[in-house]
Amino acid sequence: MKIPQTAKTSVTIFLCFVLLLAPMAGYNDNSDNNLEEISEEYYTLASMNMPGFQSGSIYSYDTISMYQTGCGVLANGEIECWGDNFFGQAGVITTPGQGLSTNDLNYPTNVNSLQNSMGHFVEVAVGQQSTCALNSIGEVYCWGTELVGQLGNGIEPTTDNTNLSRHSPSLVQLPDNTSAVSISASTGNNHRCAILNNSDTVCWGSNNWGQLGDGTACLASGGEGYELPGYNTGICSYSPNDGDDSGKFTPVIVQFPDNKSAISISTGNQFTCAVMTDNSLYCWGKNDYSQLGQGNSNSVNGIPSLVSLPENRTVASIAAGGDSTCALSMDHNVYCWGAGGEGQLGDGSNDSNSLPGLVTLEEYEIPISITAGTAFYCILLDTGAAKCWGTNWHGGLGDGGALDDFNNGISRQLPTNVSGNHTFIGIEAGLQNTCAIEANGSAYCWGRPYDGSLGNGMSGVTGQINYPVRVGNPVAGNGLTTYASEQDPDGDGILTIFDSNPYLCNSGYHQIDNVCVEVSPGSYSINGVVNVCDYGSYQPLAGQSYCLYASPGNYVNNTNSSEQMPCVAGTYQNDSGQISCIENSPGYYTDTQSAENQEKCPTGTYQPNSGSQDCIITDAGYFTNNRKSVSQTPCPAGTYQPLTGQNNCLSADIGYHVSSLASISQDICDVGTYSDTLGQIECNIASAGNYVLDTGQSSEISCSNGTYQPDTGQTSCIPASIGHYVGLEGAKFQIPCSVGTYQPGTGQSSCIPATPGSVVSEQGATGQSSCPEGTYSSEEGQNECTQAEPGTFVDSIGATEPTPCPSGQFQEIEGSLNCVETPPGYFTESDGSSEALPCQPGTYAAEGQSSCVAADPGFFVASEAQSNQEMCLKGTFQPDSGASSCLKSTPGNYVSKFAQSEQTPCEAGTFQPTQQNTECIAAYAGQYVPEAGSMSQSSCQRGTYQPEISQSECLDADPGNFVSSSGASSQFPCTMGKYQPDAGQFDCKSADVDNFVSEEGASEQTPCKSGDTQPTTGQTRCIPGKDSIPIIPILVIPLIVIVAVYAYKYRISEGSKSSTDKETKEWDERTIDYVPASLKK
Repeated sequence: MKIPQTAKTSVTIFLCFVLLLAPMAGYNDNSDNNLEEISEEYYTLASMNMPGFQSGSIYSYDTISMYQTGCGVLANGEIECWGDNFFGQAGVITTPGQGLSTNDLNYPTNVNSLQNSMGHFVEVAVGQQSTCALNSIGEVYCWGTELVGQLGNGIEPTTDNTNLSRHSPSLVQLPDNTSAVSISASTGNNHRCAILNNSDTVCWGSNNWGQLGDGTACLASGGEGYELPGYNTGICSYSPNDGDDSGKFTPVIVQFPDNKSAISISTGNQFTCAVMTDNSLYCWGKNDYSQLGQGNSNSVNGIPSLVSLPENRTVASIAAGGDSTCALSMDHNVYCWGAGGEGQLGDGSNDSNSLPGLVTLEEYEIPISITAGTAFYCILLDTGAAKCWGTNWHGGLGDGGALDDFNNGISRQLPTNVSGNHTFIGIEAGLQNTCAIEANGSAYCWGRPYDGSLGNGMSGVTGQINYPVRVGNPVAGNGLTTYASEQDPDGDGILTIFDSNPYLCNSGYHQIDNVCVEVSPGSYSINGVVNVCDYGSYQPLAGQSYCLYASPGNYVNNTNSSEQMPCVAGTYQNDSGQISCIENSPGYYTDTQSAENQEKCPTGTYQPNSGSQDCIITDAGYFTNNRKSVSQTPCPAGTYQPLTGQNNCLSADIGYHVSSLASISQDICDVGTYSDTLGQIECNIASAGNYVLDTGQSSEISCSNGTYQPDTGQTSCIPASIGHYVGLEGAKFQIPCSVGTYQPGTGQSSCIPATPGSVVSEQGATGQSSCPEGTYSSEEGQNECTQAEPGTFVDSIGATEPTPCPSGQFQEIEGSLNCVETPPGYFTESDGSSEALPCQPGTYAAEGQSSCVAADPGFFVASEAQSNQEMCLKGTFQPDSGASSCLKSTPGNYVSKFAQSEQTPCEAGTFQPTQQNTECIAAYAGQYVPEAGSMSQSSCQRGTYQPEISQSECLDADPGNFVSSSGASSQFPCTMGKYQPDAGQFDCKSADVDNFVSEEGASEQTPCKSGDTQPTTGQTRCIPGKDSIPIIPILVIPLIVIVAVYAYKYRISEGSKSSTDKETKEWDERTIDYVPASLKK
């Protein structure tokens, strides 16, 4: 059973006396503001019949909660948290004024951001990025990060979340006149839900899958969501840093079917499920893994839909996980559905199921509580033992069993005992961790230890703790001990979630001798617990479950009262539920009983005392212009009031003044002064530049143009002196004529500007002067003459402008009387030149010229200020005019004359590899140049030769000859035994078998005559038949061949010596040693 609520809250919202809900809601309307807190009874665990809790149920409070952060509620109503704190979800302030800390907590630490004024806390719910807590009067506070409205405070989060903000606890904006009796935080996402005392259920936070149950779903970009059939959209907040999530920052009411209200709720990963008062089950939100139990996997269902368990079983409690759901039935069976890939459906397989399926338990095992992690579930048995199944990542099942290759626990497809032989009374699973409390309130956790999530001092440890460890530091005497709820308030041995009538008596009754009787007037009861009406409240009727607040204008100053008392005249009470009346404040009055508000004294009256029944009329010379005045106000200086009871003072008229406070009359302004506005304290003295003649005047008179007055309070003005002027009305001083102007008369409003050709060089002048020679004045009003600028001259006095120097002349100095001729090599291009400009390189000029002449093609001018041009030298040219230099002839070209405008390409057969040349080079023997303008010669290819110079092509070797290398200047005859029938070849062919070649330079081979043979190629003769083998030719022929070879080499050598030295050198570079094939054998 949850701790009995005080007169400020109503816990029971679902009992059969539904008609009592309306007055209960009315009772709670002003509970936060109007009734002082009634003392509350909190039981020790030892005094309870069956202590413990079921997560999300209205019958018990979740006093321990876990995600990656763990939090526990202590018996004194304080909360301690530990573990992951990146989002500030632990609510701890380490440095005052610096906001929530983000350091992970290795031990339970007091949530010191929860102020004493926030109340006595009874329940806590930890989510992914924030935490919420419920206090004893039904208020919900949340803290941490609010990316998608998960704090529910009605403030729209900013969309720029590049820097995460951590918010201190703020009040969730529940609907008016309601309070919460149970809260739930989501497993793996960012939405929250609460069951209210008026039987409504509200949710807030992430809603991009319709998990809030109001018939809407939010778009990923925030703003207006999209509407599911029959419901409004509302405004959504958007978080680009949270997976493009979006949600609602103010709680919305879940749209259950008519006459349905929740008694237990569980928020999963983007979906929600709730148990109704008739123990039916409804789910809504994301359904991609059939986690809504509808037999399908439609992506989203934003409206609660009925889940049917086999054989029409009803549900006692519900646990929504990551992508699956499990329910504990009223007959103590467990059913699961949705994703089952990690064994989380508890049926011995890894299969998924779109409809509820039975979890496999031993026949003797009776589950009494269930909780969901992200992909695993845990139950408590009636023996206090705990069993878990599903994913065992980081040891979240606490089975103490074997590990896999990654040092993690092995997934369990069937419920497995939590190790340690503990007797638990409450259990709560999180992301990869689970926590439970024993009957003495000792808290234990197991699973992922890395960020302090076990609360036992471990931090930064990888791997897993797969067995329960004590939270806190019990050795040091500070092990965490939490509170728990009574789960059997009527002592019948049946837990509240399974009990059809869990309380002794209904509200409005109490038990006397085992009989429920109505409570007396002046008192009330909730669930059979009697409380007297507190100060400020009363109850005139018997059998009530609430007290009435004293209505405004009345009070109740004792307890157990059955009536209220009226406020007497001179007092009031504007609030309900008060224990006394308030004396009227100064400036107020009341003249009747039961006044709800004090009346403000009207204007023209005041009241300095409290508790008054009337107001005082103001005296003459005084006023009050505001209601609720506590004193009369004297008329300020500048005003007066001859009457009493007035709400204002009269301003002094124009021409009058009032110089003191509380005056009853006004005074006229004296001569020399005036008053131009109402309410003047003193009259204005005529200012300098003005005068006033009579009394009672409303304005001063400005001195006219041409006159001035330097003193105040005057009656006339002074005419301007000669050489001076006054150009404006109301002048305080006369002004001397400025330089450039003069004035011979008096009383003038302006000065005369000097005419063009003349100047005035001093202030206060009466005449002007003509400009001398060499100067001029082109405008009127000048104070000095202008020197003739360079490039101009002035040869007379009184000139109004200078004369520009004509073209061909210039003048460098100012103030000149004439101009100068331009010298040779210089020019002046226009009239009015102040300098002679030098002709630039490429141009030249004679004396007195207005422009320069461009150098002709074939000529150049190398430097500036030249009077003539120069010819381009041989080997250079210039095609353009106005050149400052000549161009060198390029490779492949030459220039053989002076003053040339173009270069000449080398003819075919010649070449030139360098620039600036006067002639080309003839191609060498063995070389050729095929086209004009060549920069180099080319060697004759193998098979060709060229014995002459200056040639454009090479000659093909004749048939019977060959050229074996490039760059040859001659061809070579084929030796005996070889021949060549084609021209342009680089070698000779050997005579075929049965053929011979008997002489040099042969273009064909000779077949052996009939009867002769030759089995070898490249031979000079055939072998005769057996009957006629000639002995002498066989011996003589080789000798002849040897002599011929040496004679040939000698001829070649002598021929080379007769060539020029240059040709000899070229030949030597390309000649190879040649030995006939017949000599190599």
